[in-house]
Order: sequence, then C-alpha cells, then structure tokens
Amino acid sequence: MNYFLKLKPRIRLQLGIVVTVLSAIAFYYIWNNDTGFLGGFIAGALLGIGFGLIVTYKKK
Repeated sequence: MNYFLKLKPRIRLQLGIVVTVLSAIAFYYIWNNDTGFLGGFIAGALLGIGFGLIVTYKKK
C-alpha cells in the first residue's frame, strides 16, 4: 500500500476509482455465484484499497 501512496494525487484518485468499480463488479459476481471465501476476500480487499486511495486524495 505504501507504493500506492507515493503516486501523484491525480493518478491515485483515478486508480482508486477504477479499483472501486472493479470491486463493485466483483461483489455483483459473488452475489450471483458461489465463489467461497477467496472471492469475498478479493472483493473486500479491492474495496478497501479503492476507498483507501480515494480518501487519501489531496488537492495541491
């Protein structure tokens, strides 16, 4: 995660939005299919990383 925080703020925001959209797609997929623990873990991790990148955005 430390690597992501060293990115430029604009790129970090864009990456956060993309990762959050991917996590929403992952949650939709696991809602309709049986993926087990690993699917939920990956979707949750994506959501945490995406929100983490979005909330650390600082305008300069």
